[in-house]
Amino acid sequence: MTGCRLETVLQPCHIHRMKRLRIGRAWLDMVGSGDSDRYFDALVDDIHDDLDRICAALLTDPAGVVLDVGANIGTTPAVFSKHVPNGQVYAFEPGPSVFAALKANVALNGLKNVSPLNLAVAAKPGTVRFFEDAAYGHITTDGRGCDVPAVSIDDFVASRALKRVDLIKIDVEGFESSVLEGAAQTIERFAPIIHMEFNLWCLMAYSKIDPIDFAESLVRKFRFVFAIDPFSPDRARRIEAGQAARFVHDRMVARGCIDDLVMTNNERVAEILEGLVIVPPADEIAPAEHHIGWRQIATYVGRRLSLHAQALLGGRNAS
Repeated sequence: MTGCRLETVLQPCHIHRMKRLRIGRAWLDMVGSGDSDRYFDALVDDIHDDLDRICAALLTDPAGVVLDVGANIGTTPAVFSKHVPNGQVYAFEPGPSVFAALKANVALNGLKNVSPLNLAVAAKPGTVRFFEDAAYGHITTDGRGCDVPAVSIDDFVASRALKRVDLIKIDVEGFESSVLEGAAQTIERFAPIIHMEFNLWCLMAYSKIDPIDFAESLVRKFRFVFAIDPFSPDRARRIEAGQAARFVHDRMVARGCIDDLVMTNNERVAEILEGLVIVPPADEIAPAEHHIGWRQIATYVGRRLSLHAQALLGGRNAS
């Protein structure tokens, strides 16, 4: 352990459960956001190996800057941190209890180039309504939750006078379009890589966005859009004009509704992605007892979708 002593980190935020996990091919100590953190309970080893390989190929400057929007308890900032050792990772997380875990994990693992920020990211600065449900919290439009401060990417970049943005990762449970809207100037100026979750359930249930319309807008907005599916294909697959409906169909019918996209306007980055092997060789995969087996993937995806559904229905019943 390279960071703070455990009791020093955990005392202020009343977090007491810890796991040692293999995240992005590195072993780290991680704590959850409380006794009812279902996301933390479900975490197993070999997390973010696909993200780690993408970063190794694309984040080649150790002084790079990463914006992690929806940083959760800190597993993705930990991956980014090692790829920009002389740079900076800004980790945004609006949920109070999850943010406490994020701060604890950053300190616990000595991630000195990660700056945790207790902020939502939206199309414009102000406040948004946020419903906290451990790792599955999300912005709401129906009055549930509490008000949290929000910033746009463009305003944040201007306020910090950032001279570069190399990668923006977005995982905000269906409100990705709002984040992209507020990042238009940053994308135009720096042409960062966009690594974004595409979650059909969250798009439809939380933000009331038609997934096909959203997919089509992404293909119009970015010159190159790739689907990353670490569970089956061994390469990134490009989505081109006219293929949005097929992409959504495949995700809905065959892929469990959840996928990651990598988007860029940079032709060099696209060429790297075209040939990038996402699934690691067999000798780089941890022993079977440490990760989700291939036969368990459908169960894993089904469980995640079930948790999203429970959160939505539970919130409606409580309102």
